[in-house]
Amino acid sequence: MDGGNRMFSGWEVRLRLAAVTLWLIGLLFMDRLPLLLLISLLLLAMIAADQGMQMQSVLRQLRGVSPFILLMLITLSLSGGLPLQKTAVLFALLICLRVIAAVLLVIVLLGGSAADDFLRSLAVLPLPPVYLSLLFLVNRYIHMLTREFSLTRQALRARLYTPSIRPAALKSMGYAVGGMFIRGYDLSEQVYDAMRSRCYAGVIPFDEMTRPQMADWLKLAAAVLLLASALYLGKGV
Repeated sequence: MDGGNRMFSGWEVRLRLAAVTLWLIGLLFMDRLPLLLLISLLLLAMIAADQGMQMQSVLRQLRGVSPFILLMLITLSLSGGLPLQKTAVLFALLICLRVIAAVLLVIVLLGGSAADDFLRSLAVLPLPPVYLSLLFLVNRYIHMLTREFSLTRQALRARLYTPSIRPAALKSMGYAVGGMFIRGYDLSEQVYDAMRSRCYAGVIPFDEMTRPQMADWLKLAAAVLLLASALYLGKGV
């Protein structure tokens, strides 16, 4: 852990999950636009200062949800009819700022730590071991499927394939998709045989996570204190 330079990415995953869950619930009780805007800007600044998180990836994720936020802003603003009503516009801004803050909190939760570490942190929850095993397997083999899709796309591009609705182009795409399906089925059979040979019984054993350090507990306490302060300020007491 590198002090403040790894404020989020160096935080123990389970305590980070607890803090983010509390903040996501707290956002539902915040109804002041300046406060939500300040929280979003502070989260963005803290993520940018964290050396364990890539700002380009964060901006790409925000860009991915921006069409949904924009559509929500327009539709909610028009809910009061034309001309635009002030209450409808303010409500639309409130919901959009809550969504932006929630997205940043989810990025804080998932960023800077390996997917396996995050899945292991879910073991503290009352989830059946079979479900956790399925999550581990999905996380393991989704990368293989993504790589297979990337190789197929590169092969099509190397053959100067141009997507269109022409019968010849659709036929080529059908061959490619069919080949991916067959290779995926063959791979699943190989994986199943390999797991049976290793006495797989439906549950994947995994190492227990290390115990949280004092610094992790202090971060959780600071997050709870900041949440309580934000809720206090939001009520205008």
